Amino acid sequence: MEYSRELIQEIIKKINLVEYIGQYVELKQRGKDYFGICPFHDDSDPSFSVSPEKNIWYCFGCGTGSTIIDFVMKYHKVKFPKAVEMLLDYLKLDVNNIKEEANIISFLKQFTYKKDLTQVEHKILPHDIMSKYIKKPIKEWLNEGIKQEVMDKYQVRYDKNANRAVFPIYDRYGNIINIKGRTLYPNYKDLGIPKYIYYYPLGCNDFLYGLPFKEDKIKELNEVIIVEGSKSVWKLEGWGVENVLSLETNRINEYQLRLLLELKCNVTVALDKGVLIKQIKKDFSKLCKFTNVYVMYDTEGLLEDKDAPCDKGKEVWDRLYSNKIKLR
Repeated sequence: MEYSRELIQEIIKKINLVEYIGQYVELKQRGKDYFGICPFHDDSDPSFSVSPEKNIWYCFGCGTGSTIIDFVMKYHKVKFPKAVEMLLDYLKLDVNNIKEEANIISFLKQFTYKKDLTQVEHKILPHDIMSKYIKKPIKEWLNEGIKQEVMDKYQVRYDKNANRAVFPIYDRYGNIINIKGRTLYPNYKDLGIPKYIYYYPLGCNDFLYGLPFKEDKIKELNEVIIVEGSKSVWKLEGWGVENVLSLETNRINEYQLRLLLELKCNVTVALDKGVLIKQIKKDFSKLCKFTNVYVMYDTEGLLEDKDAPCDKGKEVWDRLYSNKIKLR
């Protein structure tokens, strides 16, 4: 069977590239992209990259890369039609009962892909794993207004070997499943050092940062506030705003959406100013069927282009919060 360009584009859009390739390549996040050992050549230094933003993969070692279809063809050694069939099967679509391609395309356009959310597994790290890092003030973060007692609560430490601030990542049950590091080199870009890094394979963000600490308060207030980063969680807690969780990125995924649904409360989205309102609507609108969703969005020019809503102080935060709009 021959497949049209429109069908191929729909398949590429529907499948999460990181999750699919992560089945075959151990990926580790570096900034916005993910890196791993290339499966297509003798690779000792991770040169295989996956870009969720561009929705492509590329190997800097052997110079190959393209879309998910090309990955399937190359990895499984199959031809184009078979690769398409394999991806449709991955989406768990019974295409044998859909006779015409036009009907497949129509179905895909309405289809929200939800893979089995129980498939992601993390190694549970020792509860005292942070003891191997130095407990000392992170002056850069103190200067940003994050309180020391809050950083102590979340076990923020210092990795002297890499000059990074490090802190544990917890699953919803309070188990440590990873360690995240933020470089303290101000010229990290010139040095070719990623700003943030996970110390262990992550796969994807199937957690909401802070949930084990915040769940009772969220239920008490019947509201959860969603921010991009853990630093916003800490700063806001220092102001007494304790119902805040972080995506640790600027896009929400199906795992995190499910966690929000399980909280059964109102949702307020407070992402950084650089995230377009149309993207927020696209990512969070599906929640509107189940709960009230509000958006904190700067329409008055109170923030700089890349600021988080809490970056200009509590007064600006309170104003943005009071002016939040309901997502419909």
